[in-house]
Amino acid sequence: MASGTILVVEDDALIAAHIESVLTAAGYTVLPPLAFGEEVVAAVTSHPADLILMDIQLAGAVDGIDAVAQVQAIYDIPVVYLTAYAQDERLTRARATTPYGYLTKPVSGHELLATIDTVLYRHAADRRVRESEARYRNLVANVPGAVYRCAVEHPRRAIFLSDAVQAISGRPASEFLSGDTLWLDLILADDLLDAERVVAEARDRRAAYSLEYRIRHADGGLRWVHDSGRFDYDARGVPVSMDGILLDITARKQLEAERDAALRALQERDAYLTAIIENLPGVVWLKDREGRFLALNRAHAVPSGLDGPEHVVGKTDLDILPREQAERYRAEDALVMESGQSLCVEELIFDRGEYKWVQKHKTPIRDADGVVIGTAGYSHDITALKRAAGEQMARELLEAEKLRGLSVLAAEVANEFITTLQTMVTELDLALGDPALGVATRQRLEAALQTAERANRLTQPLLDYGSAARPRLDDVVLADLVNEQRQLFEVAVGAYATLNVAWPDVLPPLRADRELVRVALLHLVINAGEAIGPQPGLVTLTAGVTDCDAACLADSLMATGALPGRYVFVEVTDNGCGMDAVTRRKLAEPGFTTKSAGRGLGLLVVQSVVRAHGGVVTVDSELGVGTTVRMFFPAAPAVAGEPQPTLTLREARPGMRWLVVEADSAVRGLMLESLARLGYSALAAATGGEAMQLARTYGAELSGLLLDVALPGLDGPATCAALRQLRPDLPIILVSGYDVATAASQFASLSPVACVQKPWRLETLAGALRAATPVDSGKSLR
Repeated sequence: MASGTILVVEDDALIAAHIESVLTAAGYTVLPPLAFGEEVVAAVTSHPADLILMDIQLAGAVDGIDAVAQVQAIYDIPVVYLTAYAQDERLTRARATTPYGYLTKPVSGHELLATIDTVLYRHAADRRVRESEARYRNLVANVPGAVYRCAVEHPRRAIFLSDAVQAISGRPASEFLSGDTLWLDLILADDLLDAERVVAEARDRRAAYSLEYRIRHADGGLRWVHDSGRFDYDARGVPVSMDGILLDITARKQLEAERDAALRALQERDAYLTAIIENLPGVVWLKDREGRFLALNRAHAVPSGLDGPEHVVGKTDLDILPREQAERYRAEDALVMESGQSLCVEELIFDRGEYKWVQKHKTPIRDADGVVIGTAGYSHDITALKRAAGEQMARELLEAEKLRGLSVLAAEVANEFITTLQTMVTELDLALGDPALGVATRQRLEAALQTAERANRLTQPLLDYGSAARPRLDDVVLADLVNEQRQLFEVAVGAYATLNVAWPDVLPPLRADRELVRVALLHLVINAGEAIGPQPGLVTLTAGVTDCDAACLADSLMATGALPGRYVFVEVTDNGCGMDAVTRRKLAEPGFTTKSAGRGLGLLVVQSVVRAHGGVVTVDSELGVGTTVRMFFPAAPAVAGEPQPTLTLREARPGMRWLVVEADSAVRGLMLESLARLGYSALAAATGGEAMQLARTYGAELSGLLLDVALPGLDGPATCAALRQLRPDLPIILVSGYDVATAASQFASLSPVACVQKPWRLETLAGALRAATPVDSGKSLR
C-alpha cells in the first residue's frame, strides 16, 4: 500500500472526485480537494501535504501557477501540474516553478499513480542531496583553514576555494576563482622552488603532500602557510585535480622563533654552566618547559647508559628512562613549573644493579621577566644516610621491644611454671592427707613439698619481672591503635618497604590488652620488613571477623586450647622471600629464626601474647611469593555490658555447691578433688562462657565462685561481672598465679571475699572457703 498525503487542486468537481477516488483506493491520504488557488497556502499550512496535484487553469484571480509560486515561497512541496492541453503558453510559465511533472487530462489511474510514486521518490532523493550539500558547506565553512580544489597543470587555477582564504591572504575567494589572482604568484620566490619539488614528488609517488611556505599578504606583510592535500585521479589513473587545505601558521612560527632565540641564549650560557655542574657532587640537570634537557653533568648521563651529557641534551625523560619513571618525573616538573615552588622528594631507584635511595631537589627557572621557562634539579644518593638512620632507629626499637617481649615471655613462663607447681603441691597435699601413710613416706612427701615451695620462691623474681606484661583487658578499637602507631610501623618496615593499611569500615572492638596487641603487631611488621630485604616491597595490614571451627583452630602455629567461636583477626602480609614447608613447620620451635642473626624471639612473643588472650596464630607462606601471618583474638563477648536477667533466689536445698572456673585441666581436676576432700560439692568450668552456662542452670544452688584470674576468651573480670548480674550475693574467691594485690585491685569493684595465690596449700584454700561461707549462712555443704 502507498503512503503519503496528497492535495488535489481542481475546479472540475468530477475530475477531482475521480482523482480522489483513485488515490484513496491506492492507500494515499487525500486532503479535501480545492477549486481556487487562493485557498492553497492556507490549506497546506493547516494540513501539511507531501505532494500537490495542481490544475494550471483555475477559476478565480489566482491560477495554478501563481498558487504554486506562493506555496514554494514558504514550503518545500513537490508539484505535478494537471492540464487539458499538451501545448499551451502557460506551460512556459509553469517551468519557472520547477514542477516534478505534468499530467494531461483526462488522467488514467495507472498513469496518475505511477507519476505520484515517481515524484515522491525523486523529491525524497532531492531532499537528501540538499541536506548532504548543506552539511558539506557547513563543514567547509567551519574548517580552521581554506579548503581548495585546483587544476593539476600550471598555473593551477582554483576550481573551488572556501571563503576562509581571505583571512589568510587578504583577498576574497572570488578573485582566485575568476583567475584575476593566482595562488602561486603569492608564494615567495625563495620558497616556491621547494614547494613545487614537494608537490611533484607527491604526484610521482601518488602520495599526500604537506609543506610550509611564506606568502605575501594583501597588506604587504608576510604570512606563513601550511599547505596539505592530495591528488584526485580519474579511472585511468590520471590526476585531474588537487584537493587540500591552507592553514595560517604565522603565530606558531613566531612562537617557534621566540623559542629558538631563548634556546640560543641558554646555549651561550651552557659553557659556564657545564664547568659548574661537572664539579658538583651528585646529579645536576636543566630542562626547558617541554622537559628537554638543556644541560646536565656526566653523573646523570652515564647511569642512563649514554656515553656523555651531549647524548642526552635535547632528549626528554621519556627518551632515556622507563616510561613509568619518566612520566612521574615529568609530572614533578609540571608541578614545579605550574606552582613556581621548589620541590624536594625522596625515592627508591634501581641503579646499575642495586636499589638506592636518592633525594631530589627541583626548582623553577625564570627569565628576566620572572616567567618560568624550565626547571633545574639536583639529586644525591642518601642510601647510606637513610640506612644508618633506619638501622639506628630499628636497633633502638628492637632493643625496647625485646625487653618488652622478654617481659611477655617471663610472664608466660612464670605462669606456666606456677601452674605446674600448683599441680605438684596439690598432689602432695592430698597424699599427705592419707591417714594410712607411713612415717618415712610422709617425711619424703613433706620434703618434696618444701622443695616445691622453694621452687615457688625462685619463680617469684621472674613473676615480678613479667607482671607488667600480664594482660590487662579492655575494649580495644584496632583501627585507632593502628592509626596512632602508623608512623612507628612505617619505620619498622624498613627503608625499602611500603606500608599499606587496608582496614575494614566496620570492625567490632577487641577484648584485649592494648599494649600487648601493639607489641605483637609491631613484631610482625618488623619481621615482614626484614623478609622483604633491600628491595622494594609491600607490607599490608588488614583485619576482619570470622567464625573459627575446630579445623581452623587446629591449623594454628601451636596448640593453645582456643575454643571454636567468633574471632577478630589481624593480618600482616608481605611480598618478601617467603618460606618453604620445612621452614614453616619449624616456626613453633623455641628460638628458631630464619634470620642469620637473632634469637627468634619475635614470633615467640607474638604467640605468647595471642595465647594469653585465648587466641591462635596461623602462618601461610610460599617461597618466592611472600608470607601472611594472622593473629586470631576472641571477639569481645556480647555478655559484657549487656543486662542479664537476675535469678530469683530460692530456699537453699541439698546439693548447693561451689563453681570452679579454671583454665588448666590438671589444676581444675585437683581443685575439685581438694574441695571434695574438704567436704564441698562443686561444678567445674574451663572458660567464662562455660561458667555462664552453668550459672544459668544452677544459679540458686551455687554457694560461691572460685575464679582463676587468667581465662581465655571471656576473661576473669568480664566473667565475674556477668555472674554478679545473675547472683549479686555470690561470694567470690580469686585464684591467681600473679601478685594477689594486683589481682585484688583489678577486681576491687566486684568485692571478692578472698584472693588465693598459686601454688596454694589445702589449708590456705580451706581458710578462704570458711571466710566466704560462714557456718550460719545456710550456703555451706560442709
